[in-house]
Amino acid sequence: GDPAVIQVPTGAVFTVTQLAVGINGGVSVLIEPGFSDALYRDRVAAARSKWLLVHPLVLWANRIPGARNFLARRGQLVPEVLPETADLRRVVLSKRLLREAETAFDEKLPVADLSPRADSAIIFTGGA
Repeated sequence: GDPAVIQVPTGAVFTVTQLAVGINGGVSVLIEPGFSDALYRDRVAAARSKWLLVHPLVLWANRIPGARNFLARRGQLVPEVLPETADLRRVVLSKRLLREAETAFDEKLPVADLSPRADSAIIFTGGA
């Protein structure tokens, strides 16, 4: 599948974006937004990504002078938005997709069967 760099803040939208990439046969490329711009660009180039999925707030933070620095001082790291090229296509998430992603997890989940004979699974995750 085609690699897709995801420039979306963590949360429900990030999760839905990753699922959408996988469902469409792509591979999510996750790059630490705290890298320097040069290192960030090098990592994207090394991944040979064909798609750049961008949240509108990331575009906004890159257009307003000083916004990235302001957000970084408050702990919100925003990567540089890379220009669209012949090899890298930028897709900006639509307002409709964002609304749907934010409400995707609003439905009540079924109550788990907590009896001693119920099936169970243990899932280990790698971090934050």
